[in-house]
Amino acid sequence: MNTATPEQGRPDGALYRTVWRWHFYAGLLCLPVLVLMAVTGGLYLFNKEIEGLVYRDLLQVPAAQVATLPPQTLLNAAQAARLGVARAYDTPVDAGSSVRVGLVSLQGNAVAVFLDPYRGTVLGVVEDDWRLMQVVTRLHSLELLGPWANLQYGS
Repeated sequence: MNTATPEQGRPDGALYRTVWRWHFYAGLLCLPVLVLMAVTGGLYLFNKEIEGLVYRDLLQVPAAQVATLPPQTLLNAAQAARLGVARAYDTPVDAGSSVRVGLVSLQGNAVAVFLDPYRGTVLGVVEDDWRLMQVVTRLHSLELLGPWANLQYGS
């Protein structure tokens, strides 16, 4: 026969409820951060595919039967579209790809100018800080919350 009362072996009721209440609140505080990390981390795994879809008009050009323009001509066209100093030049990966020229504008912003390598026309300009995957990376790293979020004290 069981003579133990239900109260035996159980912590004090008030303390028990307090601990679980704090546990619940801690979960509510941590859950949004964990969801943010999961979603942005998942998106980052497919960064090439996502940027390929989002920036398809900038990354793809109709292939031509002529040779591509010289890099200096394309650099000049990029600098004419957005004044700045060239810092990067990405050659096309295949016949249907555009050229990306990285510039630092006169205001100090990094921008990417996309050009048709056959015709030299500017397809578009994207500020590096606002590229979709750059925003996802900043969200994932918690950079937007400041140095305390990444324990970068003293920097």
